[in-house]
Amino acid sequence: MERITKVVTLFVLITLFRSSAVFSEEQFYDAPKQVKEVTATEFSQCVKTFSVTVEKLYYLTLGACSENNFEIKEIQSRGGYIIFETGYRKFLASIIYVSSNKSMLKITPYSNNYDFSPEIPQKVFKYIELNQNMKY
Repeated sequence: MERITKVVTLFVLITLFRSSAVFSEEQFYDAPKQVKEVTATEFSQCVKTFSVTVEKLYYLTLGACSENNFEIKEIQSRGGYIIFETGYRKFLASIIYVSSNKSMLKITPYSNNYDFSPEIPQKVFKYIELNQNMKY
């Protein structure tokens, strides 16, 4: 019985010693933390009008998704919709008719949460601007 009491006492002391070492004052010190800032994108950064037909803009958008290694999840050619994924988030690209030689591309997050980098729609817009005058 005495031996069990010594073992239990030793176990309790070791547990108390380790817990006091784990919860030392150094961990409660408010040190500056490195926080990654989330860049919120405005809706105006996700919409752009191009001087091309709707069909051409649709194919250019598909090409931009392919060029940037975005995974295309769903395509609807009649409505002009493309759903693509960048690895961590889904986006909806909508091609909208404006006039016979103008069309608009709107890239919006699938979840309607705009806390992503504006770099994603800008990559698509840049590809389209560079390739809109090419003959197919």
